[in-house]
Amino acid sequence: MSGAESESEGEHAYRQAGVDYAVLDEGKRRAVQAALETSRHLQTRGGAALDASRGEPAFVFSVGGQTLAFVVECRALTAKHRDRASTKAS
Repeated sequence: MSGAESESEGEHAYRQAGVDYAVLDEGKRRAVQAALETSRHLQTRGGAALDASRGEPAFVFSVGGQTLAFVVECRALTAKHRDRASTKAS
């Protein structure tokens, strides 16, 4: 969303592209819960998960005396949906 574009216009574009945040948010909650259940596997290897980072842009954990972060971004897909909605609205 550009600075000139209001949030409601952006939400409208996503909705026109078929993006349903109620469904996505539920999926994210389920994914975070499933991820939390894997924290014990790090513990068996002497590591520790920073569970508060689950669901955030970076998952933080420590193992072998190091603190590491794993980053997953999916903005390209979001931009693809936004662009498709903009094209349909034109």
